[in-house]
Amino acid sequence: NKTIDWQKRESARARMRMLIKKLLKKPVYGADNKVDVQKVYDAIVRNQVTDKKKIAEYISDCDARFFARLMYKPFYIKVPKTDYFDISEVEVKCPRCSENMQKLEDFSFYNNTFKAPFRCKKCKKTYWTFVRAKKTYDDLIVKVSTTEMNKRRAGKYKNK
Repeated sequence: NKTIDWQKRESARARMRMLIKKLLKKPVYGADNKVDVQKVYDAIVRNQVTDKKKIAEYISDCDARFFARLMYKPFYIKVPKTDYFDISEVEVKCPRCSENMQKLEDFSFYNNTFKAPFRCKKCKKTYWTFVRAKKTYDDLIVKVSTTEMNKRRAGKYKNK
């Protein structure tokens, strides 16, 4: 019973189920006179994992920063310029020749994504560029993707 195999072996899991049923027959009552199954399960698991050296690397103190990270909700950035993100600083490269592209119009915002037309000076292709920025607790994740415009749509930006 003092091993961690109960997670892997079917016979060990069957024995665990039998032990739980046996313990549930004993009176383990909470404040409202109902059996607290979670307390019983936790007690069994604690009895199974008694080697403190094996589990020491998985245990850490929970300080204020831990709870701040836990409660932080990541969000998409919806304005072109903030303290931690500026859409004008995003470099857009041509998917064909990897050269920097020229922005033809300002970015518009739709569905948590900034969108603008760009043109590659070298290969003369026009692309839609999509930029999505997400703020997490530690990071700012910026994803840039490009899609070639169809000829009819690209004709609108030919003289720009």
